[in-house]
Amino acid sequence: MKRYQSLDETIDAIVYTGAFRHITGPAKSHTPMNIYKLKLQPNSWSSISENMTWNTGFLVINGTGSANSESIESGDFVLFNNDGERFEVESGDEGLEIFVLAGEPLNEPVVKQGPYVMTNKTELLLAYGEYINGKFGREEAIM
Repeated sequence: MKRYQSLDETIDAIVYTGAFRHITGPAKSHTPMNIYKLKLQPNSWSSISENMTWNTGFLVINGTGSANSESIESGDFVLFNNDGERFEVESGDEGLEIFVLAGEPLNEPVVKQGPYVMTNKTELLLAYGEYINGKFGREEAIM
């Protein structure tokens, strides 16, 4: 993971994949995405820019504040419409910590059961079989 800190130290970010400002995270992904944790000091703000056609959401980890003038607090998940690329985030008196998830839409069907999310029932059954056999998530399982 890579870190970003504003010169005035009011914004601190940990970038996992993709980019925030000029910092690029170390993780690779199969589709374009930005995933980072953003921490704002009390009563500060940040402007976030993401691709207009991407799906973008914020998971509020700690604190209170606002996103595009809408109140947010710990535990909220905010999913934005694909109608803008700039997001204004402000922190309240206790600061704000959010997990930002932005990525290119896959436009594929979604089938889920338990912790598994796949595109069809067959893939779901294969994933469960790999888990039972101790191979789920291992690269050698697909080679």
